[in-house]
Amino acid sequence: MSKSSSFVTSLKTISVLLIICIVCGALLALCNDLFYIDEETKFNRAMQKVYPEFERDTSVSETPLAEFKDLAGAGSVSKVYRSKDGAYILEATGVGGYPDGSGTVTMYVVVGGETPNVEIKSVLITGNTKQSWIANITQKNIDKAYVGKNIKDVASLQMGNDYKWGGATMASTAIMNAIKSAVNYCVTALKLVSTPESEARDAAVALLEGYTLTTVVDDAYTTAVGANFYFTGTKDGADDVDVYVFGDKESGHQIVALKAGLTHADRMLDTAIVAKSEGIDNALVQSAQGLSHIESQIRALAPSFTYDVAGDLSQYATHSDFADTQITSAYVCNDGTLAIVAESTVGVFEDYTPGKLTMMVVIANGKISGFKVISYGGHSYFDGSIGNKNPQLYVGSAIDAIEYVKVSGATGSGVAYYNIIALSAYYARSISA
Repeated sequence: MSKSSSFVTSLKTISVLLIICIVCGALLALCNDLFYIDEETKFNRAMQKVYPEFERDTSVSETPLAEFKDLAGAGSVSKVYRSKDGAYILEATGVGGYPDGSGTVTMYVVVGGETPNVEIKSVLITGNTKQSWIANITQKNIDKAYVGKNIKDVASLQMGNDYKWGGATMASTAIMNAIKSAVNYCVTALKLVSTPESEARDAAVALLEGYTLTTVVDDAYTTAVGANFYFTGTKDGADDVDVYVFGDKESGHQIVALKAGLTHADRMLDTAIVAKSEGIDNALVQSAQGLSHIESQIRALAPSFTYDVAGDLSQYATHSDFADTQITSAYVCNDGTLAIVAESTVGVFEDYTPGKLTMMVVIANGKISGFKVISYGGHSYFDGSIGNKNPQLYVGSAIDAIEYVKVSGATGSGVAYYNIIALSAYYARSISA
């Protein structure tokens, strides 16, 4: 074969290959245009595995609000995706997992529906740390427990046998915490429904303007004082506060704000300011110890709130008719209500071994309207014979008609109790005379 013939053959081969490449490139470009999937479509398809109707609504922020993303003791929300049909997919991580509560479970939680019928549409575990037994938990288990439930009900769920499976109790706890964290965000930030907790929070926020509140769960003091909810509050340039909310929206919230960081015992003795959510003007001083701790805060929150030391302690704090009993502090609020703290060291046994009973007595409209026992050191029979059997003893009595009532089984405590009530009544009559 001649060189020219070989050259021609090579040229033909190259030409054919070049044509093939051009044709293939054109076909690839065409296919790329025909089958191209943009990132938004990819994302929608990924989310549709969790929620088939999902279509991303990019008009809302997908970064959760910092003040609502964490649920104390439970977990946090890291992403919030809204579908154009109004449903939300929340990425949440729950704590409380194996081995020591430090393990976590991360999930997608889908929430949707019209208020107030907003429910869990679906859930899907996307990751975990240290949960070696989580494989024992099936999707069917989780769906049966949570899907279809109103988020208002889910918010108040407690761990029980219906929510733990396959011996993986701690992993089950982390799953519940992830779901409750997502639901908490839906309630507090998105306000898809209202719950007793969110209503309590809103009332407290309205009162404590500018404070960011965080829910605290399983607090011993909440149980001790009978509060419905407990929040911690922070505000730039102001003291942190502990906020306790009593009552509900229907009956009216009462809000107790204490300076943060007090010990359990200090809280019982420190000032508690109780007010309805619409204002603090009619506040009642629950305890007269340590008022100066939050005086400036009260003034900042409600300039119209007034109180003053009631009467002359040096003149009316004791009386010869009420031995071993004295008033330690007394305040009057701007609605005329008196809050008087007194203590009595009248004995508790037949031989009158000394004990000390400390109480706050509230007097309004010329009557004993209530009281609060602060401490009863040494009065071992107080709870059984007075606190439990006679919780309203003397309440409703006119301050000019207090008569001693003997308490069976707690004679000494009964005398101390009467002395404090009667001395408080004497004090109230004296300063108003």
